[in-house]
Amino acid sequence: MVSNANKNILKNGNIIVADINVYDSNSKLDKTLSVSNFNLELGKDKFLPGFDKNLLGQKKKNNYKFSIHFPKNYKVEKYRNRSYEFILNIKSFTESINDENAYKTDINDKKSNNFKSKSGNFEQE
Repeated sequence: MVSNANKNILKNGNIIVADINVYDSNSKLDKTLSVSNFNLELGKDKFLPGFDKNLLGQKKKNNYKFSIHFPKNYKVEKYRNRSYEFILNIKSFTESINDENAYKTDINDKKSNNFKSKSGNFEQE
């Protein structure tokens, strides 16, 4: 059984939807890195290298603020060896989808049976 305290902590596999505003050292908004309604699965580092580690293990809340320093060898020259401030406005949190909390469909549901027969994974009676 998972305690309520653990449910309030961001962990690998959690999915967030967020508006992310990114500012340079002069507090100017970087429109290239800033995104709205961004879906992110934590633990995969798909947005930016090292981005997820600023969220993993943190308590779930509506806003986060942290800085990332890009390495000297970063692939985009504009960002090399520079620090940027990230401000996140979280719109939603979703637990990872696994066997324990996956959506269950009614076996007698017509749409469910139609999907199963088309997928080839199950035979319709």
